Amino acid sequence: MKKFFPFICAFLMLSANAFAQRNCGTMEHLHHLEELDPGLSERMQKIENHTKFMISQDADGVTKNTNVIRIPVVVHVLYRTAAENISDAQIQSQIQVLNEDFRLLNNNKDDLRSIFKEVQGNAGIYFELQEIKRVKTNANFALSLFGLPDNVKRGNEGGSNADDPNKVLNIWICKIQPIPFIGGQILGYA
Repeated sequence: MKKFFPFICAFLMLSANAFAQRNCGTMEHLHHLEELDPGLSERMQKIENHTKFMISQDADGVTKNTNVIRIPVVVHVLYRTAAENISDAQIQSQIQVLNEDFRLLNNNKDDLRSIFKEVQGNAGIYFELQEIKRVKTNANFALSLFGLPDNVKRGNEGGSNADDPNKVLNIWICKIQPIPFIGGQILGYA
């Protein structure tokens, strides 16, 4: 799983302000990581090239195989208040939505923007919820001018340590504090 999904990690968050602008912080976070690790882009490109090669070779029927790839998932819920401690039902619902989207079984698939319609398809991926870990914390997961709050992934900083990323997909759910003078609220980042 490490070879094919090394950069899949998702951070979902609870909205702090219903009227705030919500943005995905993935690319901002990726640029920050690239600044910290100059070799990251090259490693990511090698993975992309290997994936393209495997598809072109159709090794072991990869592109024709109808088997579904199962990805075990551990969800880390970090909360300060009862309202932030979302229910198991909410988490299971979002895993179901992921599965519907990745298998092209979602009811709104016909609403896809036209530029993506010719590349839509069943990815043959199934996310299987293994565990929900809940951590009551006093930590402040705040945006900074220098990046997004990775302390959510560190138990010694009030977050929750990842389970083995070679075996499971870790997803963290927390409230991310916006930078007051920049405004807006990020939806999440991966």
